[in-house]
Amino acid sequence: EANVTTVTATNSTSGGIFINFIGTGGANVTANHQGNGDIGFLSSSETVTLTDIDSNNGDITATSTGQSIVVSDVVAGGAGDITLTTLTSGNVTLLTVTAAGNTNVTFTASGAITDGGANISMGTGNLVLSAVTGIGNVEIGDTITDPEAPDPLPLIDIDRPTISMVFQVNDSPFAGQE
Repeated sequence: EANVTTVTATNSTSGGIFINFIGTGGANVTANHQGNGDIGFLSSSETVTLTDIDSNNGDITATSTGQSIVVSDVVAGGAGDITLTTLTSGNVTLLTVTAAGNTNVTFTASGAITDGGANISMGTGNLVLSAVTGIGNVEIGDTITDPEAPDPLPLIDIDRPTISMVFQVNDSPFAGQE
């Protein structure tokens, strides 16, 4: 458990780095894991800023209950996934995320996923964005694409919703037997 505003952690062997934040002033985190193991953060009382998180071979997980997660720089090596989640409320703000190899990246926000100047670099893994109140300035018909090949899909024209109703006499075998 940590009640501090800045945390720096390094692990060059196997095992993980796990931090539970208990303060209220917000925390900036730098963590570098050069061996095999996961990096995990848990917060229920303060916004966590992932200032510089590097994992060679392990998952990077941050969960915040009622607060936001700001991603300044998160890098995952070829093995392990990145999962950032806010529960009950809170936004996920993205700046730089690098996922090499087959790393899956999942951002789930009870609030919004916002673009703080996002630069997301992906290998062959999946990118999943899920937010209750929206994902940045993405509109219906927008294409999220690789910056190396920014060819958008053609815009799909969607008709306005319509409804049709038929009113008639109840002529079923059970009519009038209620």
